[in-house]
Amino acid sequence: SYITEYSYAKLETFNLFIPRFMGGGTVEELDQDSNFYKLIDEKAGKKVADQYSKQVLLYWGDQPIVEAPAYIGSVIFFLFFLGIFLVKGRIKQWLVAATAFSIVMSWGKNFDVLTNFFIDYVPLYNKFRAVSSIQVIAELCVPVLAVLGLSELFSSNSSTTDKYRALKKALYTFGGLVLVGLFLAHSFSTFEGLRDSQYNQLPGLIDAVIADRKSMLLQDSFRSLFLIFISAVVLYLFLKNKIKQAGASVFLIILVLFDLISINKKYVNQDDFKSTKKIEIPFIASEADKLILKDKAHFRVGNFTINPMNDGSTSYFHQSIGGYHAAKMMRYQELYDYQIAKNNREVLNMLNTKYFIIGTDKGEKKAQLNPEANGNAWFVKRIQVVNSANEAIFALDTLNTKTVAVLESVPDILNDYESLFNIDALSSIKLLNYDVASLTYLSKTVRDQFAVFSEIYYEDGWNAYVDGKLVPHYRVNYVLRGMIIPKGEHTIEFKFEPKVIQRGKIISLFSYLLLIGLPLIWFFITKNKK
Repeated sequence: SYITEYSYAKLETFNLFIPRFMGGGTVEELDQDSNFYKLIDEKAGKKVADQYSKQVLLYWGDQPIVEAPAYIGSVIFFLFFLGIFLVKGRIKQWLVAATAFSIVMSWGKNFDVLTNFFIDYVPLYNKFRAVSSIQVIAELCVPVLAVLGLSELFSSNSSTTDKYRALKKALYTFGGLVLVGLFLAHSFSTFEGLRDSQYNQLPGLIDAVIADRKSMLLQDSFRSLFLIFISAVVLYLFLKNKIKQAGASVFLIILVLFDLISINKKYVNQDDFKSTKKIEIPFIASEADKLILKDKAHFRVGNFTINPMNDGSTSYFHQSIGGYHAAKMMRYQELYDYQIAKNNREVLNMLNTKYFIIGTDKGEKKAQLNPEANGNAWFVKRIQVVNSANEAIFALDTLNTKTVAVLESVPDILNDYESLFNIDALSSIKLLNYDVASLTYLSKTVRDQFAVFSEIYYEDGWNAYVDGKLVPHYRVNYVLRGMIIPKGEHTIEFKFEPKVIQRGKIISLFSYLLLIGLPLIWFFITKNKK
């Protein structure tokens, strides 16, 4: 499902201490010694090889996009294992348990028994975009126990024998774990990625990529083993009184910095920083954008030169039918998947899509007017009632959205109405004011009507008013709002008034009073005692 798309594979957990265990990020740069580069150089020449080797699909896990591995550090992890074997007390137990819990939870759909329980029963858990983000707990706990372990080794609380024993166990256990990961990957994995089909155009290219993935895994595994060994030697020399605590500390700090910086710079470096000018003006308006901006009415734009649901550039200039946010409204995502993606014009019309941005043969963007857009609000002639959300979204396949509205249930108030509404030429409804938290319309009708509003229905916050009086409104056409409009001239308002915000203000005020009041009470009590 959408919630568990970014689930860590169990084997992928090894990249917490072997950085490119599964290839690193989705795309990586390869040098001239790689199999990928050599094959393209042989078949198409050095210039083409230089170009294509800058962004090679090396990640071979199941996640859709990975910018970089969640690498905590092999030295840090070695010290973490040292802490496991040397530190005593409950704090160690809590840190180890929290680390294990966060790793297991990051597996998501690959450990669905626990994940489904949290999705179904733990409040707000299903609002997270990536279940793997829970690894932040491990990223906090592992370094803490690593520091505690090192502190215990440097202290006189434990005997030298215990320290030697703990150091040996940490070296053998963690070093063995790295070797186990290497063995499992080479024995039970194909090293094939989700997007490898893109390399089918050149025979042998997929095999070259797989060879580079294997080489990268082997290289980083031995890198981790080397850093673990050096760390163990430093601590062994300290226990043998060959080097002082200060020297061992400095050496380990340098080792940790080298370990992390050498990996991190592959993904975040000076080339990733942008000038202030580019930040202030992130997008430049195309000729299509400039043409659309001349229209001062309120409408939406559908940019089909890209995926509308993964694009923020269109929203920079216009009211877009898409946009991007990690936590999407499921109903709207489904509307895109089932209707917008297959270019259902009636659905685009009900979203008030007045302009389309399309690509030309020359690779330019072109603005195309859609004269059939339904507008901000309109009256329908008929109500069609269905029995479920599934029936509602599939009813849109053939629905004339200008004349019919689909409801998933019949509100009591509609029982007093026939399913048909007579629309006369004098009836009108128009948008007067549009704000983020309030919308105002003016309606004029000679008889009661049913209006559809080209705005998302969201019951946990939006309230509808007619002439200042709270009235019910309903979900129609799977995602939009609809309501009965009484005859005559009326002002219709939608206001965003979520109760949770009001409650939050009260809780915040009460918290501030406690924060100020409790110290004052304590002050006066202690003063009176004196």
